[in-house]
Amino acid sequence: MIAPVIHIKGSTLATLRSENDGARCALRIAIEALEDAAPRARDFEPLGSGAFGEACREHGARVSRLKATLRELDELGEHLDDAYYARELPPRRGHAT
Repeated sequence: MIAPVIHIKGSTLATLRSENDGARCALRIAIEALEDAAPRARDFEPLGSGAFGEACREHGARVSRLKATLRELDELGEHLDDAYYARELPPRRGHAT
């Protein structure tokens, strides 16, 4: 994954962290909602014996894709956290460096 570089002409670190945190939070909520919307066997009964199993596989794949995206955003968040903690803080006034 290519992560952004914090530089003078780019977005601020605070903006990037805030946007990523918001996306991660929304994705966690979406994953929970999607997991709650799992298929129920009774809803597939009229379609035959294999329909429920296929619906479960499809549902599992959807959940997996969202979780993979969340893992990527978590990695990006770690990169941004590292950039935050690695930044050089300006010297305080009246203190020698």
